[in-house]
Amino acid sequence: MALPTSGSLSLSEIATEYSVAQANISLATMSTNISLTAPHAVSEFYGLSSGPAYTPLTYSVVEQGGTYTPFRVYYNNSRWFVTTSNDNQFDISDNNATSFSQGAVYLKKNAALAFNGNTVCSIDLSDNAGDFRISRSTNNGTSWSTIFTDVDGNFSSNLDNIHIFYQGSNRWVAFSDYTTYISTDNGASWSFSLGSPSVSGNGGGAQSGSRIIINDNANFYLSDNGFATKTVISLPFVSGSKYAPNNIATNGSGTWLAWKYIPLGRMLKSTNNGSTWSAITTDLPSYENGTTIKYNQGTYGDSKFFIAASTYAGNLIGGVYSSGNNGSNFNANPLVGSPTTNKGAIGVHHNGTDLVAAGQYDNYKIN
Repeated sequence: MALPTSGSLSLSEIATEYSVAQANISLATMSTNISLTAPHAVSEFYGLSSGPAYTPLTYSVVEQGGTYTPFRVYYNNSRWFVTTSNDNQFDISDNNATSFSQGAVYLKKNAALAFNGNTVCSIDLSDNAGDFRISRSTNNGTSWSTIFTDVDGNFSSNLDNIHIFYQGSNRWVAFSDYTTYISTDNGASWSFSLGSPSVSGNGGGAQSGSRIIINDNANFYLSDNGFATKTVISLPFVSGSKYAPNNIATNGSGTWLAWKYIPLGRMLKSTNNGSTWSAITTDLPSYENGTTIKYNQGTYGDSKFFIAASTYAGNLIGGVYSSGNNGSNFNANPLVGSPTTNKGAIGVHHNGTDLVAAGQYDNYKIN
């Protein structure tokens, strides 16, 4: 269980968390043991955890189609997609993630994807800083056409918070950090929906059936009709301020988890399909070897939540963290690539049968 994120914290509590003998407790020694740097203070341990159980997954390392920084992993109609934080590069696999090759030289930075049969729509950051575009493919991502470009958008400072969803009945909805975009003709055309929610502050987003949930710095926004209408739910307070998640995932049966890039011992949970939320304690560690861990894309499959974890500078630590009890506890699953010693992950997706994670230098098919 993670230590508290503020308030009273004793050396005895720290020692108990890290299984240190209670006799002759030393703050300096406990700090040094987990690679914290001097000068040392009890506050260094706020939100930290001795970490989940180490239970490696069985996986195979799959060569990427190129050299890139991954963004998200998707699956549709027997094809895996890995979008990236690089211009004009994404990977696809048509052989059940046995190998990946570079897709059409088209998608730009941090592309988010959604699917309706073989129709795929994307939202990505275009060439000019602050501009983005919505594109469409009718052959499951083999070729693309630009449908909509928002010039002088406000994306340059919030590259992660882009989301797109297919709601049903030919209706699609996409979100930038300042507005919403709607298509009612299966992605063939798009328009602004000014005054609608955004995902400002790198907010998260996820979908279960017709229900879509996103958030900004103040609220969750729920909709069952592609944001023709919406329900607004205030974010819960944690340690005196609203807890604004960066990522959301759902099990498809009413349970949702939402977490910050750096959870600091907490995440949000809903067990009634997003209608109400509460803060729960999580044992996701904040640091590994003194380096801050960033928790990225999440997914659900095989009765478990999975979260990809990396560092901000590259992703040489982290891995895939899994929970079989809806977020109460997580298991640590480092991933070691070749030829590097990479073991972090930035994107992850479960297609109902297989789990694929994307790291800085390798993709991983997890068995």
